[in-house]
Amino acid sequence: MYTDYDFPYTYGSMVDMIHKLESTKTIVVVGKRDDSYYGHISARRRRISQYLKKVNRVLFSLPTDDTQCGLKAFTKEAKPLFLSTKTDRYLIDVEFLKLLAKKNANVEVQMVKLRDNVILSKITNMRLVMEMFNYLKIMLS
Repeated sequence: MYTDYDFPYTYGSMVDMIHKLESTKTIVVVGKRDDSYYGHISARRRRISQYLKKVNRVLFSLPTDDTQCGLKAFTKEAKPLFLSTKTDRYLIDVEFLKLLAKKNANVEVQMVKLRDNVILSKITNMRLVMEMFNYLKIMLS
């Protein structure tokens, strides 16, 4: 399992993912954020996130459009695929999901909840520019 460095999701969300892995033939469980998440981020970051969801739907056949939910769990069968990713930072999720889709892997989506009073990190303009280049690399791979 991996998550964002600020551990924004509840422990219950993490446990639910582990239970889903144990009780199904799923090799990856990816989190999906509910609409309350967007109340915790700036309007700018909300627009970027919603735009990315739309672009992902158009460009890729991913198991979810919410690629940026930073909570994912996987079995040892999916570990080599995860370790083969080359993207550094935020868009590793997009690359991982794209690799899973190419392999037609059994992936399930699980709703997750933010911890109470969580403060989410900000994204600098320079980081956004770097991530745009990472996104182009993923598109072309």
